[in-house]
Amino acid sequence: MYLFQRITIILFVIYYFFSVHYYYAVVADSRCTEGCALALASYSLHRGYYDEFVSDVSRRLFPNVSVPEILSYNPSFVIPLTQAEAEIIIKIKIPFRCDCLNNGDYLGHVFPYNLRSGDTYGSVAAEYSDLVTEEWLMRVNSYPYNNIPDNNVTLNVIVNCSCGNKDVSEDYGLFITYPMRPGESLESIALATDTSSELIQMYNPAVNFSAGTGLLYIPGRDKLGKYPPMPTSKGSSGKFIAGMAVASLAGVTLLIGIIYVGIYRKKAQKVVPHISASADQSHPSGQGLLGIAVDKSVEFSYKELAESTNGFSISNKIGEGGVGAIYYAELRGKVCNSNFFSSNNCKNMSACLLWKLNYFYLVHVCS
Repeated sequence: MYLFQRITIILFVIYYFFSVHYYYAVVADSRCTEGCALALASYSLHRGYYDEFVSDVSRRLFPNVSVPEILSYNPSFVIPLTQAEAEIIIKIKIPFRCDCLNNGDYLGHVFPYNLRSGDTYGSVAAEYSDLVTEEWLMRVNSYPYNNIPDNNVTLNVIVNCSCGNKDVSEDYGLFITYPMRPGESLESIALATDTSSELIQMYNPAVNFSAGTGLLYIPGRDKLGKYPPMPTSKGSSGKFIAGMAVASLAGVTLLIGIIYVGIYRKKAQKVVPHISASADQSHPSGQGLLGIAVDKSVEFSYKELAESTNGFSISNKIGEGGVGAIYYAELRGKVCNSNFFSSNNCKNMSACLLWKLNYFYLVHVCS
């Protein structure tokens, strides 16, 4: 029993270790550990302001993105020729790196914005075409809402992004951060991003596409107009660790069960090591009984025992043993010693145990 307790404690410690390991593997897998080299942001502006955006605004809002890089993702843009065309709102794709920020809490990119006189959190959010919100800027910056410094201060503008989701599909590895605007619908968003409505819904379930606010993450096309897949060289370690932890838990649990059953059976065998069958004490005549079965031995019925000893006649009695009377018997052509005992013959531990297990007749030696 002491050995079993020690084994149980050791296995419990192992079980606890793998449980904790599995928990942290799953939790770590649900947080970002690295970003991706490329994501896109959808920036809205009037077509007539395109030249100004390229020459000035882009440098101020996205200082770590070069103008040629921006132009390479917007090849279809045409300089407007009429005033009506100049008023049309267009979408410009801004390429940037998507990083894992705030100790793995979210994916995003930090654009440093130099505050100007009169700037507020709300005005900065509007200048970034609602890629960020006023509340989000307040959260990631330490300046009070009503006391933002006027000049010579840099504000952190964190634009959220996505690197894809293997649980949805590994075929899409480039994503557009798209701020919804009033008056838009799922169909108009699909047209603006050159994407199908089904694909947008697949990555943005349970979203009200007519809300006119909020961010969508939509699969985007690269410079060649194709959907790049997710990279396959990295990113599978978290799931592998989680799978190994689950397998380890199952193995430890199975091992505990096997050891417990083995010790329990061994303990039970120590009580009566050589007995493998029992008889019903309510039928002393032997009729209707299955007989006696000795482990790895021949079985004899009570009827055979009675006939071979002439009904346990005194003439067949050849002595007394530790468990009771000994009778001469011929069973199936062999001479045997048959012991008979009852509760009155409980003279030693073996006899007492056999009596409690309902054994009345034992055949010892046949020659």
